Amino acid sequence: MRAAGRGAAGLALVAIATGCAGHAVVAGRLAPGAAQLTIYRDGATVEERLTIALDADGVGEAPLPAGIDGADLDVISDDGAIVGWSVGPGDAPAQVLAGAAATPGRVVRRAPDGWLTVATADGLVLAPSGRVAQPGPRLRIRARAGAGAASVVVRYPTSAIAWQVAYTLIDDGDGHGRLSAALTIDNQSGRRWPRAAITVLDRSRPRALAGADEPTARLRLPGPVRLEPGVQRVDAGVGRRRLRLRPTLVYDPVGDRLDTDGPRHNDDPRYGVAAWSSDLAASIAIDLAELGRRPVPAGPVRLFAVDPTGALVWRGQGTLLPLSEGAEQVATIEVGTTADVSGRRTQGMFEVDRGRARLFEEIRLTFTNRGDRPAEVVAREHLYRGRCWRIVYYSTPDIAKLGEQQVRLRTTVPAHGHTLVVYRVAYFWSQEQCGH
Repeated sequence: MRAAGRGAAGLALVAIATGCAGHAVVAGRLAPGAAQLTIYRDGATVEERLTIALDADGVGEAPLPAGIDGADLDVISDDGAIVGWSVGPGDAPAQVLAGAAATPGRVVRRAPDGWLTVATADGLVLAPSGRVAQPGPRLRIRARAGAGAASVVVRYPTSAIAWQVAYTLIDDGDGHGRLSAALTIDNQSGRRWPRAAITVLDRSRPRALAGADEPTARLRLPGPVRLEPGVQRVDAGVGRRRLRLRPTLVYDPVGDRLDTDGPRHNDDPRYGVAAWSSDLAASIAIDLAELGRRPVPAGPVRLFAVDPTGALVWRGQGTLLPLSEGAEQVATIEVGTTADVSGRRTQGMFEVDRGRARLFEEIRLTFTNRGDRPAEVVAREHLYRGRCWRIVYYSTPDIAKLGEQQVRLRTTVPAHGHTLVVYRVAYFWSQEQCGH
């Protein structure tokens, strides 16, 4: 019997189903204790195998993580003895946590701010939701009498699993560095998986399979991971690759403080016009495209050198930006300052075309080099007036998109000379006109 069963009592099960990450899940491929986790920015999709003991009538139950209901759940099996399943509330008490102590009780009220009122043997206790361990729901399997046990794969989304990735770069002193990455997983689901296959996707969880083909930074962790409840760090599997280190000067006076969030735009002609700093940072640029064809998730990149005793010496930190369509994956790490080169950022033309729902702005970047050698400069510019923009003119041929609202322009400033970099950007009110 092979029919879809998703979150309703009395439905039978399927042998094969399609997961949220766009891959097929076959029940027989997951051994007991094994799980497949696809972790997104806003949660995870979990597939795990459960072996459930059945009574003489062919009925058995197994606990599920808190927050799962029938509408969220897929139950997958090719066991012909199983005739249906349902999800119901658990009967275990809630636990109010205070240090090492846990007081059993029953949640009687949930406030909009997340605080819970719990009835205990000693009276009512008011506690934040993070201090109350609540029982999860239970999966109830119905099979033919005498079946003895049922083996099923359950698949469900959860917001109780989060992640962060951090990169470490060791400067070998020969113009190259070794990159490694550590993934921190915060598992608040209450589940323990002895053998978890984990894939990290640097994007929000897709609400439909149609979104699975969007540009996505991905990490697939090597080998199975023993994933315990709580916070743990694991090797992210970039393999200590050697990457070329490129010294450069970075001019980024504005930063992301002015970025306009969402589809709205800012048409104030004085927005972003200020006496910005003239300082440039001595930096190291690394091109993460050298890791391979697939981009990696965003996170901090920390640079270390090795001193004569073999100890690591901190040099600086940069940030790998979230993946954006058409963007480079390049991180720059500030390691000092320079007195030889200075910059100046000014606004040129500014024009609002309300009839065509757009505006144009020109930015002029002037660099002065007082040193005896030519200097390579990377100008990191933020398109802070809105997220629907297009660069319509640029005076330097070396320009690239870095993020959703960032571009970089690279130029060379001659010794004891000046260089002017000019670009014009068009911002649009409507998404139909948008195209970076």
